[in-house]
Amino acid sequence: MKGLQSNSRETASERVRSDEHYRAHGGRIERIRDVDFHALWNPPARQHQALLAKYVSRQYLDNTNSKERSLSDYYVQDLRASYTIKSKVIKETTLIFQLNNIFNEKYEPNGATYPYIYSGTIQNEVYLYPMAGMNFMAGVNVKF
Repeated sequence: MKGLQSNSRETASERVRSDEHYRAHGGRIERIRDVDFHALWNPPARQHQALLAKYVSRQYLDNTNSKERSLSDYYVQDLRASYTIKSKVIKETTLIFQLNNIFNEKYEPNGATYPYIYSGTIQNEVYLYPMAGMNFMAGVNVKF
């Protein structure tokens, strides 16, 4: 395969980091993203917050590089917060809350294409699998 591929990680401190991935080459590979970026920030102590930002460029569903058989680029952000409580009885209890897709972005990160011949004509079916709008998750981690 000809082309250029780059991965990078910038770390401003122990608590601030970003990762990037870039790929450019002569042909596209199905389900491989050209650009993928996310950032993470965690403050110190028992309380943690993270703003997770993710941008994904156009993804092609097959090797034809056809825009009709591709997934559009998208940008989403999630917000995560956790709080840890330590005690003598239970070593550690962490309460976790995550708000996903905080801007309620409508996007499809996965899909499939199915070509077939019908009445002598090639038909191309495209199936897209949308993600949920804004949603949340909550959890508890307990260490004994």
